[in-house]
Amino acid sequence: MLRKPSPIVAIIEDDEDMRHAIRRVLETEGFLTELFASAEAFLDSGAVSRAQCLVLDIRLPGMSGIELHKRLLSDNCAVPTIFTTAHEDVHVRRLWGLGMHCIVKPFLGEALIEKVTRAIEQ
Repeated sequence: MLRKPSPIVAIIEDDEDMRHAIRRVLETEGFLTELFASAEAFLDSGAVSRAQCLVLDIRLPGMSGIELHKRLLSDNCAVPTIFTTAHEDVHVRRLWGLGMHCIVKPFLGEALIEKVTRAIEQ
C-alpha cells in the first residue's frame, strides 16, 4: 500500500521560540514543516509551491501576514492559511467574519493541530 505523503506546513513567524514551538507541535502529529522568520524569506525560498498550509503571524517585520496573504491571492495562490496573533483586535475579528482560520497566542497545540488539519482537508 502506498503511503500518502505528509503535508508540508510553512511556519512564518518572527519570534524564534514560537516558530520552533509550532514546529514541534506539528511534527509530533506527522506534518512536515519549513520555518521562516519573515514573509520575504518565505517568498524568496520557493516554498510557496511546496506548502500545503501556512501558519502565518499577522504582525511581522516588513511585509505583514495580511499583506503576504493578499499577495498570494493576487498571484492565484490560495494556500490554506492559519493566521496567528497575540493581539485580538478588530482586524482579527474581521478575518474571522470572513471565514478565515485564526488563532490567538498563546494557544493549545491541540487547537492548532485541529485548525491545520481542517484547513488542509478543505
